[in-house]
Amino acid sequence: MAASRERQESARVGRPALHPKRLRSHRVVIRLRPDELAVIEQLAAEAELPLTVLVRQLLLTQRAPAPRPTLSPDVVREIRRQGNNLNQLLRAIHTRSAPLTLLPTVHEILALYRALRAFLDGKEPRQ
Repeated sequence: MAASRERQESARVGRPALHPKRLRSHRVVIRLRPDELAVIEQLAAEAELPLTVLVRQLLLTQRAPAPRPTLSPDVVREIRRQGNNLNQLLRAIHTRSAPLTLLPTVHEILALYRALRAFLDGKEPRQ
């Protein structure tokens, strides 16, 4: 009986066990909106890869975004103050209390201000 059991164990077929260093035993769980999941599923289908393989490859081959710059509270306060001044000037132009010739300049400054805020918030600037 013991010989029969040894033959059964030595005749096992199937994939050999992975070395512990190659075993993927950890999970990362993320939450996605349905539209986000659809985009990832479409990418996986186009690459003809299982979803998990695509996500793993993308995560392991991409660089993490640069950390957001940190600013002192004084700098943040000054940026907000300048934004308030800009809004007051724009309001004055729209109510005709300031010359309309300033309007193009104010719009340029406003675009720069928005780009700065977007950069500081780690977002893409609006066009």
